Amino acid sequence: MSTAKVDTGARPKKVVGSKPRSRDSGELLLGIAAKLFSEKGYTATSIRDIVKRARIEPSALYYHFASKEALLDAVLERSILQVTADVRAAVEKLPAQANPRERLEVAIATHIRSIKLNGDFALASRRVIGQIPPAVRRKHDTMRAEYGAYWQELLMLSAKQNDLRDDVRLGLARMFLMGAINWMTEWFDPKKKSPEEIAVIFCGILFDGLSQNSSDRVLPHREQL
Repeated sequence: MSTAKVDTGARPKKVVGSKPRSRDSGELLLGIAAKLFSEKGYTATSIRDIVKRARIEPSALYYHFASKEALLDAVLERSILQVTADVRAAVEKLPAQANPRERLEVAIATHIRSIKLNGDFALASRRVIGQIPPAVRRKHDTMRAEYGAYWQELLMLSAKQNDLRDDVRLGLARMFLMGAINWMTEWFDPKKKSPEEIAVIFCGILFDGLSQNSSDRVLPHREQL
């Protein structure tokens, strides 16, 4: 009697067992790529560098990612999607009566905490600016713009509550604020100040200014930049 159709179970076990390993390999490669991009930039990092660090053959990398550009795309996507999700979730958890300033403080603290937790992904996103291929840049410019629009909405809530002067340019205020918190990966030390403490300080600068007479200098009407 032929035994050709007898299933010993060997194949299913191998296939089932290979899926987690495959996902783990993809995550490992993504983490290594983020680390190298953060250290060397995109242009100076080669596929050879990545597979050497991962101790795999190039064919194993191409199983997960079609190219170095695809790896960069995945690294940038992971970075922006994670921080966006973290910030939105934190703000949405606030009680309905939370005022606009409290919402901004939570958004700032969560952004800081998220980029620190994301480590190499956040660092890589900043390091590769100016080196991103056009197709990838177009995609991620859109994603960053959507995240920026969310922060613009938070500032607009403050404006509607008359927490900001009429001459404040919300677009410039947003870029000032986001530029400051994105660079915190360079100097932030949680042993000195917590993300929440930094958020309170930043909101103090944003809402109250640095000068004792900051409200005396009147600029033209508010412009949406």
